[in-house]
Amino acid sequence: MNRFTQFIIGLNSFLTLLLVTAVLLSIFDVYSVMLQIELWPNTAELFWVLIGILSFIALVNLILFFSSFRMGGSPRSRGQLDVRTQNGTLSISQQTIDSTIYRSVKRFDGIRAITIRSRIHSEEESLDIAISFSVIGNEPVQQLASKVQRAVKEDVEHFLEVAVSTVQVNIKEPEPDNSQKQRVV
Repeated sequence: MNRFTQFIIGLNSFLTLLLVTAVLLSIFDVYSVMLQIELWPNTAELFWVLIGILSFIALVNLILFFSSFRMGGSPRSRGQLDVRTQNGTLSISQQTIDSTIYRSVKRFDGIRAITIRSRIHSEEESLDIAISFSVIGNEPVQQLASKVQRAVKEDVEHFLEVAVSTVQVNIKEPEPDNSQKQRVV
């Protein structure tokens, strides 16, 4: 939670506490807050200030109310996969999954500009993997792509012990090397 969120929640709590105290004092006839407000000068301006404060409290409370229902969130929204085991739950982060895939792809020669996207299916405890890279070399592209698919699937299932539903491979055009000057003929 960042400092701005902490500040808003703290301010909301303080204003809510003041509001509840004022209402309770008015209900039990200990202190009439409304009478004091009416006696203040510039009551019209104060009225709009109170409306603004009450609107702020209502808005923040409404946001907190709706966010409380999705506070836990799905493992996908938290960027991790929760796997149920005999002894409890094992959480595997998105970064761990992506680095395992990256190491598996990096083993092959002639592959450059690797882009990895993995999608977590928390209900099935499985992954969908999409890999894009450019090929530099003489190896046939379809054979290389097939080897990459097989290696990624086996490595992720072996090291992370998570089922892999699909491995999609996209071969893209190699990016030109802009560091050298192009010759004009």
